[in-house]
Amino acid sequence: MKPVIALILNIQNVDFGVLKRMLYSMQVAAILSFAAACSAGGVVVLFERDVYFCRKDPHLPCGKFEVATAFAFLSCACSAASALVMFWLLASL
Repeated sequence: MKPVIALILNIQNVDFGVLKRMLYSMQVAAILSFAAACSAGGVVVLFERDVYFCRKDPHLPCGKFEVATAFAFLSCACSAASALVMFWLLASL
């Protein structure tokens, strides 16, 4: 059974070393994305609840900070799902 990527790209021989490197790089990217989302969440909590920047300076776009943090966590979840699918693809070969 040929992998889906080999069928799409019409490749006859699949190099499993390349697939493993892609899997590892996707897992590292998912972990780094989660770390960035957590640090963004920490900054939002710092601004909102600890130092009250959003109450003192109403011109700061605090709502946009929160939305950006939510999208960072969504991006992290998508990259983790992609890494899981890649792991599943490699394990099925």
